[in-house]
This record gives sequence, structure tokens and C-alpha cells, in this order.
Amino acid sequence: MNQVTIPTQTMSSVEIAQLTGKLHKHVLTDIRKMFTDLNLNSAEFSAQYIDDSGKTNVMFNLPRRECDILISGYNIKYRATIIDRWQELEQVTQTLADNAGVPKEVLIKDAKDDALLAKLQASTEASKAKIELSRLKVQTAKERDALKLKAAKEKYAEQSKVLHARTTKLLSQGALVKGDMIAGKLDMPTDTITNLLKEHGSTVEPKLANWALRQLGYLTKTHEVTDTGHYYGRNIKSSPRSKTTLARWFPSEFPDLLKQIENTIEDLVNN
Repeated sequence: MNQVTIPTQTMSSVEIAQLTGKLHKHVLTDIRKMFTDLNLNSAEFSAQYIDDSGKTNVMFNLPRRECDILISGYNIKYRATIIDRWQELEQVTQTLADNAGVPKEVLIKDAKDDALLAKLQASTEASKAKIELSRLKVQTAKERDALKLKAAKEKYAEQSKVLHARTTKLLSQGALVKGDMIAGKLDMPTDTITNLLKEHGSTVEPKLANWALRQLGYLTKTHEVTDTGHYYGRNIKSSPRSKTTLARWFPSEFPDLLKQIENTIEDLVNN
């Protein structure tokens, strides 16, 4: 076994913090003040430990005397906890020394070194595991985002094909686009999306319906009916002299339009 360099058993500031429930930084402050009051060199008691995040931090290893002085300022519950722990440590050490037939001081030093080494190794492995987990999380997130982007591109490409096919079919059926109107539908009554949703007992909010209409290619971002959307509605000026137009929809075509709106929203929820 190794020769003794510090022939006294110690208790670390980390363990003191754990036993008392105090923050370690507060325990360090108490110890440094004690060193100052006793004119002790803190370097003689200083050591290092690795926390759960893998960071190396300062701690102090206190012999029984300095530990007793430190906790003399703590409340009675904390003092009792520390004293009980010292008794456990001394009893275990004495028992091991008696059974092994080696000097108590040597056993203390070796046991302390082995425990510290084991703790450092465990902390290092835990740190490596956390770093690897973080790396995997980032990688997984990037892969997930890439898959979402790919799916979105495929979905919109498919929607574009559907819209193009629908427009071609409408035009071939005589739904000829002329400016912002469709021939043959100029005299058909129109209404707002809000009113039509209410009339059909739909729970879809008007804003969400307008979003769906934009996804379908029937409505622009400025809330104007597109050429394709003219099969279901048309743009109407807000007043005879106004340049602003309002999107209005044909009640006769709205049941089919509402079904498309609901399907588009359902796709959004499912994806």
C-alpha cells in the first residue's frame, strides 16, 4: 500500500453541503472565512472534483478539528448530521484497519484515493455520455427537420400538380377567366366567407379558412380571388370608386369548397 502523506481522515466540502442541504458555494464561503480567522493556508486543504456536468471545481477537505470548528456556527440539526457522519466514517475505518492488520492512517489514505479515483472516473464517463447524448439529439433534430422539409416540398409539389390539373379541367369546361371574373357567373350571388361558414354550421374560423384557401391556390395573400379560385368566387370592389377588392364566394359552389377547406385543415393537423 502507499505511504501516508496526509495521515488524517477528512470530510470534503461537497459532502458537507450534501449533508446540510446548503449550497456548495456557501459552504466554500464559510470555510474560507474560517481559514482567514484561524490564519490557515487554504492551499493545504484545497482539492478538486468534477461535477455532474463534467466541469472541474474547487473543494476543501477538512480534518475533524477544522470540520468541528466550521459546523460550530451551524444550527444544531446540521451539527448533529455532520457528527453522526464522522462517527460512521471513523467506525468503518477502524473496523477495516483491525481486520486488515494495517495502520489506520495508511488505510485512510488508500481508501480515500480509491474513492476519489472511482468518483472521477464515474464523473468522466457521465460527462462523455451527456456529450454524446447532446450530439445525438442535435443530429436527430437535424434529420427530423430535413425529413419534414422533404415531406413539405413533396406535398406542395403534389398540390401544385393537383391545382394545375384542376385549372386545366375548369378552363376546358368553359369556365373562361376574364380579368377577375368568370364568364357565365357574373350574375351569381356572392357572400363573405364568414357568413357562408355560419350558414353551413362549420366550426372552422374564417382566418383558418382563408389560410386553407391560400393553400388551395384560390386566394392570394392580399385576400383576392385567384384565376383558379374564380370557379368558386370572384373579387368585388368595396365601393364603386374604391380600388380595393373583396373576395366573395358563390353560395352554390360553397359546399364543394368547404369540403376542400376542411380536408386541407385536416392535413395540417395530421402532419
